[in-house]
Amino acid sequence: MKTPPLFITGTGTGVGKTTLTALLTLHLRQRGVHAVAIKPYCSGTQEDTELLASVNEHELPSDQITPVFCPKPLAPRAGLSAGAFRSGFRRAIHAIEETSKKVECLLIEGIGGLEVPLAPGIAVSDLISMTKSNVIIVGRNRIGVINEVSLTQYRLREKTGKIGQIVLMQEPKLDESAGSNARILAEKLEIPKIILIPYLGGELSQMRHLKHSEKKIKKKLARILKSANVSHG
Repeated sequence: MKTPPLFITGTGTGVGKTTLTALLTLHLRQRGVHAVAIKPYCSGTQEDTELLASVNEHELPSDQITPVFCPKPLAPRAGLSAGAFRSGFRRAIHAIEETSKKVECLLIEGIGGLEVPLAPGIAVSDLISMTKSNVIIVGRNRIGVINEVSLTQYRLREKTGKIGQIVLMQEPKLDESAGSNARILAEKLEIPKIILIPYLGGELSQMRHLKHSEKKIKKKLARILKSANVSHG
């Protein structure tokens, strides 16, 4: 059964969006769901695009996974020329719409956080609103995440009317806040469940390790998808 796109945003850069997107896509595909992941905007390197291409079993070309690439590690609004970011946004929307027609479930990984500027007056939150996606908010389970996730959730609701499923990625070394962050966030935001993903190691760019990790946390991945209203076989 076809579902709305699933948009994976985060509290910022380097919080685990690509890892979670790859794991969810792999989980769906291994259960017979025709799912693919794209990252319409990518900056600095194309490592994330390459990982998603592998998880998609190279079903999509790289320029369909990432139609807008900025060689500099900057927000697209800053790293692209005026003509490039305007045409880039049109290409991003086109890639989302066309890919969505061909699959049961489209996963869309955002760039940076919710308010990263893509073009004048257009941010990641606008991309979510325009594509009518369900949303997952990813954060690192460390000191400061309560503020980061709360602000992201409030802004998401304000801009799109959506409430995101919150997923916290565990750090290799937990600080004193890690044991209480999820509980406090659930109380503060009045949501039933925040899902914690254990630290899975640093080799998730390798498919063998990614597949092993998917098996290890498959029940958590299933819960994330169920909470995000995604049918997963």
